Amino acid sequence: MLLGDSGVPYADTYYDNRWVEAKGWDLAEPTAALARLTGA
Repeated sequence: MLLGDSGVPYADTYYDNRWVEAKGWDLAEPTAALARLTGA
């Protein structure tokens, strides 16, 4: 079973673009792939 949460614990990290960039992560391709899958 997989349970989600509100994401509040991650507001200062995963949901912060500056933090993600500081980690050196380029999320452009994964974000585009997700958009293609969801039709967003």
